[in-house]
Amino acid sequence: MFFKTSIKQKDGGHEYTHYRLCESYREGRFIRNRTLLSLGDLESVLPPEKIPFLCKRINQVYLEGKTFIISSLRDDKVEALCTKYVGL
Repeated sequence: MFFKTSIKQKDGGHEYTHYRLCESYREGRFIRNRTLLSLGDLESVLPPEKIPFLCKRINQVYLEGKTFIISSLRDDKVEALCTKYVGL
C-alpha cells in the first residue's frame, strides 16, 4: 500500500494536499491502482514527516494483523488515526 497525493484548492485560494491510500494490482498484463481509503487533508492533523509512519502502520494492521506495537516506538497520534481509518 502507498499514499497517492493530489493538490486541492479551497475557495479562499488555500491549497492543501489530499491523501488517498492505494494498492497496486495486476489486471492481465497491466498494473492498476485501487483506492482503498480517501484520507483527505492529513497535514492538518499530523505533521508531514509522520505521514509515512501512518502508511506503514496501516499496512501492519490491515495486511499483517499486527495490532500491538512496542510502547517505545508508539506514536499516539499515528495510532489514533490508524485506529480511526482501519476501524479497530
